[in-house]
Amino acid sequence: MSGIQRTLVVDDEDGIRFFLRETLERMGHIVTEAANGEAALDCLKDTAFDLAILDLKLGGPVDGQRVLESIRWRWPTIVMIGVWRILENLLKMFLAERTQAQRRKQILLGGSRVYLPREMAWKLH
Repeated sequence: MSGIQRTLVVDDEDGIRFFLRETLERMGHIVTEAANGEAALDCLKDTAFDLAILDLKLGGPVDGQRVLESIRWRWPTIVMIGVWRILENLLKMFLAERTQAQRRKQILLGGSRVYLPREMAWKLH
């Protein structure tokens, strides 16, 4: 894929949608969000998307599986990425790294010459 990509992010968790939107927009995507299956199908009626990232465990009257089937049937050219719990783990890793970077900065600004994460210290034994 080249050029600007129109991407639909479908997830019922605000934090995951936020993380994906921020990440994808930095990569040059134009991102539309949907918090449920009904909203996703409405978005698809109005806009042509290149990519859809879909929470397969999406609940509600139009669940993740129904959205996936609708996209495959009506819009077969859209590249689909179905996710389940992977995004939760990515978000946790991102937030943990961010926290560690802030901690490292505080320690170094506090006068320490070296910052050694606990995980690294265990590997030295």
